[in-house]
Amino acid sequence: MPISRVTLLLNLTQTLARLHVFLQPSETLILIERMVALIESNLEEMLEIETLTGLLFHLICSQIPERQRRTCLSYSAYRFIEREFPRELQLCLQTIREANQQLAYPIPDEEAYNILAILKQVDIFIEVGDYSLASR
Repeated sequence: MPISRVTLLLNLTQTLARLHVFLQPSETLILIERMVALIESNLEEMLEIETLTGLLFHLICSQIPERQRRTCLSYSAYRFIEREFPRELQLCLQTIREANQQLAYPIPDEEAYNILAILKQVDIFIEVGDYSLASR
């Protein structure tokens, strides 16, 4: 039986509390959950639980200072996302900027590309000149 959204968030909160990753994991997850709700609202789609799980883990890691880093997408993946999902990219950038007003560690704009790669299942290791995904 698939896990529910509520159960997923509860389990994440409990796990983060046990690991002492955040001082107040429930507050951090509330902010991240709001960000996910903004993404879903802006993109006008509800995320499947598998996609939601990946996105939540990615956003949680973005709030651990020592885990913050720049995106690791290939140059071609950047260009692919810009070409194929310009509207969604702008909406993700807007969402990040709104969320940053409340997050302890601001998420860099470059994370919009990672978020879209997760949501749209983009191959992040596309090599320069290899646009085989464009034919899909």
